[in-house]
Amino acid sequence: SGNIGSIRIAQKVGLEKFTKFLNDLGLLNTLDFDIEEIGTPLKFKWGKCKLATSAYGHGITTTPLQLAKGYSIISNGGYEVKPTLILDEQKRDIRYQQIISEDVSKKVNLALRKIVTTKEGTASFANIDGYEIAGKTGTAQKSIVGGYSRNKINTFASIFPASDPKYVLVVMLDEPKPNKDYIYEYKDGSGLKIKGTQFNTAGWTAVEVAGKIIEKIGPILATKY
Repeated sequence: SGNIGSIRIAQKVGLEKFTKFLNDLGLLNTLDFDIEEIGTPLKFKWGKCKLATSAYGHGITTTPLQLAKGYSIISNGGYEVKPTLILDEQKRDIRYQQIISEDVSKKVNLALRKIVTTKEGTASFANIDGYEIAGKTGTAQKSIVGGYSRNKINTFASIFPASDPKYVLVVMLDEPKPNKDYIYEYKDGSGLKIKGTQFNTAGWTAVEVAGKIIEKIGPILATKY
């Protein structure tokens, strides 16, 4: 969540390469999908301001499915992914275009893992023992005419297991509310519990939901390490 650092990186990369990367991930255009009922990102004019804000996730529109696709590409060694609802065994082992190198992919996975495992990270409530969850939180204010409101969208995009990614889970909450009576419990084996929070950020909302989902579906998917 280092917005200034993200901006500096985007500026160093440059507008042309930055927009190409977002396009390669499939974030800026309508996906070719099995059903027609999918969102279409809004078109806009690129410039210095848009480059800066989009570097940390503001100012562009995309969908949870496109976000999941992007994280799949980043975490799987950098290879293109074609989202589908229908499993085709003949296409299962196809290696599509490589967008980023496997070395970069591994380094990003390690960084995403630290967001869950370190005290400086924002996703500690998803650190479920044995599942090697990695991911990135996103806390954004909803736009209104003339600016931004106080209402938020909180997102957590996760991959697991981080050392050999097989699944991506994206949880997005529209205008979540904090609960002073809710009991947060760390799932890393420490047994630590916290009652309530005043913070309406993804680390306290979307991460908690994602952690509970993976805790339940993990045994079914047989991903425990």
